[in-house]
Amino acid sequence: MGSDNAQVVKFFILEANEHLDAMDEALKDLQATVEDYESCNTVYRAAHTIKGGAAMLGFESIRRLSLLLENCFKYLREHPIPMNDRCQRDFTTGITLLRSFIKVLEDGTYDDANLSGRVDEVDGPLTDLYDYIKTEGSDGGVPADFVAKVMTGLKQMVVLFKQPPSPAGRQKLVQICDQLGKLAEKCQPWQAMVTTASGAIANPRVGFAPLAPHILKELKQASELIAAGRESSVVPSATLQKLAVAIPAAPAPAPAAPPAPAAAPAAATPKQITIPLDPKGAARAIIGSFRKDQLMELAKYLAMAARQ
Repeated sequence: MGSDNAQVVKFFILEANEHLDAMDEALKDLQATVEDYESCNTVYRAAHTIKGGAAMLGFESIRRLSLLLENCFKYLREHPIPMNDRCQRDFTTGITLLRSFIKVLEDGTYDDANLSGRVDEVDGPLTDLYDYIKTEGSDGGVPADFVAKVMTGLKQMVVLFKQPPSPAGRQKLVQICDQLGKLAEKCQPWQAMVTTASGAIANPRVGFAPLAPHILKELKQASELIAAGRESSVVPSATLQKLAVAIPAAPAPAPAAPPAPAAAPAAATPKQITIPLDPKGAARAIIGSFRKDQLMELAKYLAMAARQ
């Protein structure tokens, strides 16, 4: 390493340590840092400056780790959110690791090949943290007690699932799904999960016994993933989606019986379904109860009525 380059690296190390001191100071009261634009901007600029210097000098591991931290604080400047233990832990881990990289560089033993794996270890948690911050900051976040509230709803479902299936029971279960959906109205993966669950519940051809395990398990897992900032991993299973839309074919007709003596024709009793008053719930009940050709016919009647 030439003397000129050595001087540049020495200056980079000196500047990086100053920026790391500012980042450590910010961690002492992370919530206050996030809520103050200038304080948060200081941390963002610190990570950004370290990243730029590392990129210029070819220190790839330092550049990658600084970028992960930079992304988080860049977003937090404009969208401050409540910090939790997970945020404190992940930021502390990332900044502490970054300082250790600068120390190795200062000792003259820096080697990207050896340090790359350590960046890989924190890449996932810091990327998930960034996704969590974006979700919370975009007003699509969830309450702090989100999982607890979901579990309360699931316990109510368990009681209903233990009862014999009935239109009234299905309607109550759908109402619970609607309440769960309101816990995170702007979180699209959660809305998709709750809507799919409602569709399966509203399908009168699906019994409670095969339905309950899928509903309870998937809603619980989805709530935990969302609370952990991993909402992108929330997707209704293929089985649950099938339960929500599949209608088994009608059984083959029994062999024709001998003609019975003629009798006065009796009025056919139409099958009935229970439809909730809210449009979304009504649509779920209808979709789960009619064949595709029946839905097309029903849509025509509704369109005619809407034009009157």
